[in-house]
Amino acid sequence: MDRDYEEIKSEILNRTKNPEEMDQMMRTFHAERIAELVRTKDSWLGVPDEWPIRINQFSHVTAGNHRFRAIRYLNIKEIDVLVE
Repeated sequence: MDRDYEEIKSEILNRTKNPEEMDQMMRTFHAERIAELVRTKDSWLGVPDEWPIRINQFSHVTAGNHRFRAIRYLNIKEIDVLVE
């Protein structure tokens, strides 16, 4: 996801200059991404990941936020993360 973020941001900026509309489009993108991860959980959950979920010393997610939110939605209690 992080690799594609700039492309998505550019696409939204090309569609509208209205800040409220841009915000809604970005929210929709994030919701769809999380929903897709929930639907396809068997293909990625429990599989070694070359882009692991990362957190900092304050327990803030710094990478893998969509997967982290999908895991929360799936009510999974424990996951492996890398602490930066």
